[in-house]
Amino acid sequence: GKCQLKIVKSKKFLLTENNEKEIKNELKRLYPNIEFYISYVENIERTKRGKYKYLIQNI
Repeated sequence: GKCQLKIVKSKKFLLTENNEKEIKNELKRLYPNIEFYISYVENIERTKRGKYKYLIQNI
């Protein structure tokens, strides 16, 4: 399977290239059958009720 992680970059949270590699390596160790992709976004979309959707499945 595939999993896309969306990360909002801010001045308070800076993800370095090394941090990104560490995260991907740990996820790969825990979930060897899943490909992880990291993308950076301006914000995380909310549902109509204003909540964050933590998991979106496309089957």
